[in-house]
Amino acid sequence: PFAGARISTIDGLRADFGDGCGLVRASNTTPVLVLRFEADDEAALERIKGLFRDQLRQVLPAGTELGF
Repeated sequence: PFAGARISTIDGLRADFGDGCGLVRASNTTPVLVLRFEADDEAALERIKGLFRDQLRQVLPAGTELGF
């Protein structure tokens, strides 16, 4: 799912790419998932967010609103 990424599962799931990264983890204070994204440019940011969006849609109930 995250081809070419270095994966870490220390605090959730982090995928590091050459041009950015994405992280999904459980919140420490509320019953929600927290997502963070960083990238070198807007195109890389949207690509990485899309990869995480695709994976989350496979496990969340249909119609779940993703706010990113």
